[in-house]
Amino acid sequence: MHRHRFPPRALVVPHCTPDRDLPAAATALRGFIPGALRAWLGDDLQEWATVLRSMSVLFIGVSGLDYTSPDALQRLQHVFTSTQEMIYRYEGSMNKLAVDDKGTILLAMFGAPPLAHADDAVRATQAACDILAMATAQGLSMAIGVATGPVFAGPVGSMQRREYTVMGDAVNRAARLMAAAGPGDIRCDFATVRDAHRVLAFDTLPPVRLKGKTGLARVYRPTGLAHPQASREHTLVGRHTELAQLTAALDAVQAGQPRLVVIEGAAGMGKSCLLEAFVQRARARAVASLSGAGHSSERQTPYRAWREVFNAYFSLGGADGPAERRRLVQTQLAACAPECMERLPLLNDLLGTEFPETSLTAALDTERRYQGREALLIELLCHRLAAGPLFLVLDDAQWMDTGSWGLVGAVAHAVRTARLPLGMVLSMRPIERAERPAELPVLAALGSLETLSLTALTPEDTVALAAAQLGLPVSALPEAVAQLIGERADGNPFFAEEIVLALRDRGVLDVTEEAGQRSCVLQGDITDATLALPDTVQGVILARLDQLNPEEQMLLRVGSVIGRSFPYQTLRAALMPYIRMGDVDMKSRLELLADLDLTSQEQPDPHLQHAFKHLITREVAYGTMLFAQRRELHRRVAEWYEAQYKLTEVGSGTVSPTTLPRAEIINLLAYHYQQAGDTERERRYAALAGAMAAAGFANTEALLLVD
Repeated sequence: MHRHRFPPRALVVPHCTPDRDLPAAATALRGFIPGALRAWLGDDLQEWATVLRSMSVLFIGVSGLDYTSPDALQRLQHVFTSTQEMIYRYEGSMNKLAVDDKGTILLAMFGAPPLAHADDAVRATQAACDILAMATAQGLSMAIGVATGPVFAGPVGSMQRREYTVMGDAVNRAARLMAAAGPGDIRCDFATVRDAHRVLAFDTLPPVRLKGKTGLARVYRPTGLAHPQASREHTLVGRHTELAQLTAALDAVQAGQPRLVVIEGAAGMGKSCLLEAFVQRARARAVASLSGAGHSSERQTPYRAWREVFNAYFSLGGADGPAERRRLVQTQLAACAPECMERLPLLNDLLGTEFPETSLTAALDTERRYQGREALLIELLCHRLAAGPLFLVLDDAQWMDTGSWGLVGAVAHAVRTARLPLGMVLSMRPIERAERPAELPVLAALGSLETLSLTALTPEDTVALAAAQLGLPVSALPEAVAQLIGERADGNPFFAEEIVLALRDRGVLDVTEEAGQRSCVLQGDITDATLALPDTVQGVILARLDQLNPEEQMLLRVGSVIGRSFPYQTLRAALMPYIRMGDVDMKSRLELLADLDLTSQEQPDPHLQHAFKHLITREVAYGTMLFAQRRELHRRVAEWYEAQYKLTEVGSGTVSPTTLPRAEIINLLAYHYQQAGDTERERRYAALAGAMAAAGFANTEALLLVD
């Protein structure tokens, strides 16, 4: 076949008539901009939208599409939209779709701002399983790789064309795992399994060699939800007062009185552990309990929190398919509540039973169907109460849908009216007053609502909890580790446990057992080891920071450069080149950060100073910035200190050490110029700091500074 060669021609720039309605055009174009960038563009801070953070990445390869068929485009569109819906269901982000000689490839991210979660590895893996099942149902094959780790996320490109993307080893690893999986399968890396193993189960596969990687890589295949571990006696640390209050509610229910208890506490404060200890105590007294939970990715699913409750009610855990579920439900109701049989179709949405409609249920409109379902569920609980007292335990209630909250209110009202021996315990994170469910004040008005607020553990209890996590007595935990826990965890049980587990997993703590006695030995440099905190801790904090607007995120980033404590004047001076913000506005935003327990006010005006509540929060805010961004901010902070203390001539011989400010400022200048990469000024201030340290007989510090 003869191929014609055409001479090259210069590109002609098309003539475009500007749209007269520019605001409308801008609004339309925003739909094509990733959500992670929109807020930053509005404040002209797009250069600061670039972050370093941990994410879970999906590489999805699609095969089985015949691109020569007339319906190829429609099939590809259907696959893409179906995949997109599943990724969005778990609050992930689509990043790329590529169709080339290598096939059809999709890239998705879990943990991109503003949708970071502590359980992004779980979400990514569940999304991968759902996508694979969808593809199989459509007669397609997908190979999926899931990897977790730190990545660069932000806009890249030139002024003419830019795109938002992620880059890093985790992205490359996900692509290699996709290739290793092959059509119809999923492969996950160790970091994903480490973060998701409490929720999901995995098969360990033979190690494989990944392209571009040295050695063999551990790979895993997800197999579904993790099986509950065998029941064990739970050792509760530092929550005995709260457990005693729950026990009092248990006493009241056993005496025939209804009770409702709401446990409130921030992420990681031990709400789930307290619930576990309470359920064990109730079980020891032969009081039955049914448990459910809200799910962050299914806040729009009706009755999601109650689905697990009634699955346990009918023992549907091992049921395979709708037919088996229908059989179990029918068998049990025929024995205990035959009058409910005609209303069984009302349970379809909740239990996935697919009962055919009866003449009664078919005649119900939407509102009456809702009311009938609610009445039926309450009636079923009343039948269960005939056998004895019962507790309903609902965890993560902050993520419950309105239907679940409505049923909580209806059940509470019904059991209080009938004086039935039913107790309900709900655990939840604190919710802003404007967003609190309408049912909470209604429940309080019933007069049976108790609220338990979980606050930080004492330093002693925090260390004891960390030791218990390793199966050690407190005395066996090395002093350096105990000190680290006290400084870093700030009374948060989750942080304390994750820190010691991270140290153990990295080989810094060697826990051994001999003759029934466990011991612990500190190996290596704990200072170096503490620089790498568990990703799960970072995930909890990142999820909170992502909810802030760009101005508040910038306040925290600049504050993290200044230090754990940051004076207002220093913060304002370093921030002004990027954001023009008045004093009233800036102070108001700092008050908001304090209200959110991210920072606290250390000193009032006129020497206003704030500090990070948790050292880890400062480290996470600092760690999200690029290296160049940190250097720029460190330089601005150092130059402000120089101007403030009139030190611009230091080193020229015009300033005497006796006229210098306190050594703290000189040390700060040495530190900030070191971080800014200005070696000359770093050495200048380090020498001055060394001389001042020697004059104060701080010889060790003087030697370190001079060296």
